[in-house]
Order: sequence, then C-alpha cells, then structure tokens
Amino acid sequence: MPTPSITVLSAVNVLQCGGHKDITAAELTKWLESRTKHEQKEPVDKLISMKEAATRLGTCKRTVRNWIASGKLPARKQGTRYVRILEKDLADFVANLEARPVTVATDTQGEG
Repeated sequence: MPTPSITVLSAVNVLQCGGHKDITAAELTKWLESRTKHEQKEPVDKLISMKEAATRLGTCKRTVRNWIASGKLPARKQGTRYVRILEKDLADFVANLEARPVTVATDTQGEG
C-alpha cells in the first residue's frame, strides 16, 4: 500500500473522533484503496520559483518578473509573498519562444 496521504490521515481522524462508528475495517480499506488510486491518477505539476525559472531560461529574475507582469508567462501567487510557476507553464512558454521567428537588426549606418 502507498505511503499514507492526507486522505488516509483524514480517515483515521474521522474514526478516532467517532464520526463513523458503524464502518468496518473492510469498508475502510476499500474506501482508502479507491482514494489512493484516484490520487495517483492526478499528477501534480511541480511549482518552481522565479529564481529557478530564470536559471532554467538563462536569464535574470527581473526578466521573468516582467514576463509574468505582461501576462506572457502564467504564474500563481502562493501566500502573500511568493510567486510560483508551474513547470508545465514554463515548458509551454519555452515552446512558444522557440516557435517565434528571430529577427536580427543590422547596423547600416556604420558601413560606408
């Protein structure tokens, strides 16, 4: 059986507090197995910091902050202070950057 999760601990708390006195051990086991299978089907995407995103992109934290402010890079506020980026959103952002054509400015005034 997988390591105890919040669901398992919640079930134990319900039983300890006397919430469901008529549940049997077999019913509890069946319920826990169905919950753990359900939890395993939903992958949780890792949240990374702006600093980590900047490191992965080879840029500075300020640039990442500007992309977030402009709406180009989705981010989530975690608490009152920390901004986090889903790895999937960062991967999508990089794919979008790679799909854009690159234009190079040339200096025509210096030639003469």
